[in-house]
Amino acid sequence: MGRFNISFHTYQLKQEKAYRIVVKGLHHTTSTEDIKAELILLGHQVRSIINVKSRSTKEPLSMFFVDLDPNPNNKKIYEIKHLNNAIVKVPIKNVRYGTMSSLSTIWSH
Repeated sequence: MGRFNISFHTYQLKQEKAYRIVVKGLHHTTSTEDIKAELILLGHQVRSIINVKSRSTKEPLSMFFVDLDPNPNNKKIYEIKHLNNAIVKVPIKNVRYGTMSSLSTIWSH
């Protein structure tokens, strides 16, 4: 494709896209395999788990990104209060409404 200078892009269908959540409150030394095993026991299909690192210092934080396979029970993950004998928080995603220009059209400015 590079020979012909053709630009292209791909996208992922919504039904194939991973459902990403954030788990807060687990110590950064917690094994991702332990987290995965616990979530599988709770009935979730885990694709990947990533320990979040600080942007400036690159130190690991007490947060993990968890990507789940698309499933009808994914919303139940927000009900989890304990994971690996620790109290955790799984905050609900923030909904973004778009750009500022689209907001001004909603408010008719």
